[in-house]
Amino acid sequence: MFKNRKTGIIIFAIFVVALIMFFPNLGNSKEYKDTNGEENYSLCKITDEDIIKGIDHSGLTGISSEENEKNGKYYYVGKYFNGSTALNTLESLTTNNTIEIQKFSVTKGNARLLVLADNKIIHDFTPNESGQSFSLDNLEGEIFLVVAGESSNFEVIFKVN
Repeated sequence: MFKNRKTGIIIFAIFVVALIMFFPNLGNSKEYKDTNGEENYSLCKITDEDIIKGIDHSGLTGISSEENEKNGKYYYVGKYFNGSTALNTLESLTTNNTIEIQKFSVTKGNARLLVLADNKIIHDFTPNESGQSFSLDNLEGEIFLVVAGESSNFEVIFKVN
């Protein structure tokens, strides 16, 4: 296939380096088992401290997102998601905002959707319950909408008013 063995080794090495560059989490993702049953979505291994510190980002590749500018909705889907991350919005969340959760469904594993402000967990949204909202009045510091999951499949649709 290649004229000499050295060329083949160089091409293979370039291929391996390219894989590592484009897929840095390949093989590093933590895998969690759902030890608390299918109907219990509470986290087993990821703690509040892990979420607040933001140290567990190993599964960020498990989320896809879409922002619908027409009606201001944000849409996130997690497949076998492990870790925690802030869900991005076009503008920073402020005390003038209200978060309206139109859908937060968990179909596998464990997941939490929560509001984090000034390095404190302020509010948890209930999985598989639509029509939830939370006003950000009187909160201090940076405000984030955070999802955390352990081998979870989830869908979140929300608006920020």
